[in-house]
Amino acid sequence: MNYPYLVDVVLLISLCVFLVTLIVMASYWYQHYSSHAKSLSKRLSDIVNLRNQPDDEVVKSGDGELVGFEKLEISTQVMEAIRLMILRADVDVSVAKLLMISLAFLAGGVLFLLTFKFGIFSLVLLGFAFASIPFVYIKRKEQKRRALIEKQLPEALDFVCRSLRVGHGLAVSFGMVGDELPNPIAKEFKSVFEEINFGLPFNEAMTNFAVRANSADVNFLVVGLLIQRESGGNLIALLENLSKTVRDRTIFAGKVRVLASEGKYSGILLSVLPFLIAGALTAVNPNYMSKLWSTESGQHLVAFSLVMMALGGFWMWKLTKIRV
Repeated sequence: MNYPYLVDVVLLISLCVFLVTLIVMASYWYQHYSSHAKSLSKRLSDIVNLRNQPDDEVVKSGDGELVGFEKLEISTQVMEAIRLMILRADVDVSVAKLLMISLAFLAGGVLFLLTFKFGIFSLVLLGFAFASIPFVYIKRKEQKRRALIEKQLPEALDFVCRSLRVGHGLAVSFGMVGDELPNPIAKEFKSVFEEINFGLPFNEAMTNFAVRANSADVNFLVVGLLIQRESGGNLIALLENLSKTVRDRTIFAGKVRVLASEGKYSGILLSVLPFLIAGALTAVNPNYMSKLWSTESGQHLVAFSLVMMALGGFWMWKLTKIRV
C-alpha cells in the first residue's frame, strides 16, 4: 500500500521524539549542572565532609542483593537517580522491582495495542508511554510527600523550639517530633534522631535529611543548623525565624497557586476535551471514528496527536508552575 503522507507523519513523530529528548536533557542539566544546582551543592559540600560511597553500592536493590536488572550495563547515574526517586517517594519497592513493573506495563501495553493492529511507530511511542506509568506514579508520590513535609515543617520547628526551651537537646527534640507529630515529617525527624544515636555524625545525618526531603525549605533548615553548629548563635531564635519564613513562604505560594489556577485548569480542560469529543462522536457514529484506529494512517495520526497533547500539557504545566 502507498501512503502519501506516511513520510510526513514519520518526520513529525521524529521531531516530537527529538523535542521530548531535548526537554528531558535540559531538565536534567538544570537539576545537576546549572548554576543553581552547583551553588546549592557547593554550600552543602563546604560545610559537610561527605563520605564517598563505592560504586557497587549504588547498583544494589533495596534489600541489598544484586538481581538480574542490576547486572545489566545500565548507567550508574540512572540507577542512582531511580533509587533516589524511590527513597524520596517513600515507596517500598526496589529498583529491580520498579524496572520489572515498568517492563510488565510495556509488555501489557504492546499486547493491548496489537489487538488494534497499530503500526510500528505507534507501538514504539505508546509502548514507551505505558512503560513510563510506574515512574510517573513514583514521581507524583515524591511531589506529594515533599509538599506535605513543607506544610508540616513550621509546626515541627515550633515543637523543637518548645522542647529546647525546657532543656532538651536538639537530637532529643528531633526524636520527640518523630513520636508526637504525624508522618511524613515525623518519620524524617525520627530518622535523623536514630542515625545520630547509631553513631552517624550530626552533619551527615542532616545532609541525609536534605537529600531525602529534596525541599528548599528543608535545605534552609539543614544549612542553618550546620552553620549554627560551626559558628554558634541563638539556636531557638534561628528556628523561630526559619519557622516564620517557611510559613510565610507557604502562604505566599498558596496565593500564587490560586492566581495560576485559571491557566492550570484551562490546560486540563484542553487535554480532556479531545477524548470527550472522540467518545461522543464514537457513540453517535462509530463508523466515522473507527477510521482512526482501523487504518494505519489514522493510527499514526492518533499517536502523533497524543504526543503533541503531551507536549502541550507539559508546556502549560511549566507555564503555570511558578517558583516561590
